[in-house]
Amino acid sequence: MTKASITNDLEEMKAKGFGGAVIFDAGGASQDGNANVPAGPAFFSTEWRELYKHTLREANRLGLEMSLNIQSGWNLGGRW
Repeated sequence: MTKASITNDLEEMKAKGFGGAVIFDAGGASQDGNANVPAGPAFFSTEWRELYKHTLREANRLGLEMSLNIQSGWNLGGRW
């Protein structure tokens, strides 16, 4: 993940009519035979925070709404 790839992804999302995105760790790479995604910077490390700030600045520039869900896995709608 790089600042350039984040900018590209957000610009493509805007061009295709997306209004924003939710960032969360779903762990979906292990499903349906998909290869694991290479590890990025550790959560909340200095590098991670710089990429996140870049994401928010770029989303703001493009008029996209961004949200961060701090939980791991596919437990977004589960009973707890």
